[in-house]
Amino acid sequence: MEDEKANVTKIVNVAILDIRNAVNKDLGKVNMVNVGYILHTPETLDLLKAGKRVNVGQFVEANPEARVLLSPTTFTDEYLKQPAGALELLAFSPIMVDWKTTAESIEQGLARLDIYGGPLICPRHLLSTLQSKIQHQDAETVVYESSFARLSMGKLVLDETFLGSLEDETELLVIGTLKIPQVLPNELLKQKIKRLYVKGRIVCHEENAAAIQSFNGSVQPKIKIIPAGYELVEKPLELNTLMLERLPTRKIYCTEWVQISTDVSADVLDNNLDALISEERV
Repeated sequence: MEDEKANVTKIVNVAILDIRNAVNKDLGKVNMVNVGYILHTPETLDLLKAGKRVNVGQFVEANPEARVLLSPTTFTDEYLKQPAGALELLAFSPIMVDWKTTAESIEQGLARLDIYGGPLICPRHLLSTLQSKIQHQDAETVVYESSFARLSMGKLVLDETFLGSLEDETELLVIGTLKIPQVLPNELLKQKIKRLYVKGRIVCHEENAAAIQSFNGSVQPKIKIIPAGYELVEKPLELNTLMLERLPTRKIYCTEWVQISTDVSADVLDNNLDALISEERV
């Protein structure tokens, strides 16, 4: 019984288990719980002998030389020109294809693309070339039409200066968070933005929420709406009497903790603050 217990391998809570280059080792029975993808070759698949499998996702047979993409990646001519030759890619994260990328770079620099996480964001004039390289795709494809499109990965802060710098009727595509910290003129939003795609979440004020949501069409990302009339504060906030008397607004929405000093009286609060919302403790 002890020998049987000793000859069990447990794999728990793994998003991607890559055994393509695993050594030929006897792992015994392999119990897997909460494993998303298992990358293997025909030879290494035998390492995963029968065992318990709970919430195990997809087995993916792949070339041991294929590169795994786990973070957002932008395809450019430079990226696709690799000294080792044409790339084989397994993508588990978003891919953006830069407008200036050439079809020739895709033809010569990309041998194969398998997409298991996305989206894939691609200009229309390169779509057919890229699709000829895709052998598997589980994620959506988002096509953009113009060189004026703005692509962003991570966090994009959309303020009036940035908005003013856009061409009229711009396509704005964001992988990550779109943050609109101040209320923007809705007419300017409608003038500058033709289409908005966000894979992630949006933070905006209630005054702009209807306009922002109208750009997204049928696909609505997660959106946090700051109530109308509130000032957004995204750091811990310590309110003493002097600070309260100098507040630029009487309504505050704070994403961090708020501490009110002991020197603050009820009259000072009533005279300087109409409303306070905190996502953390007060």
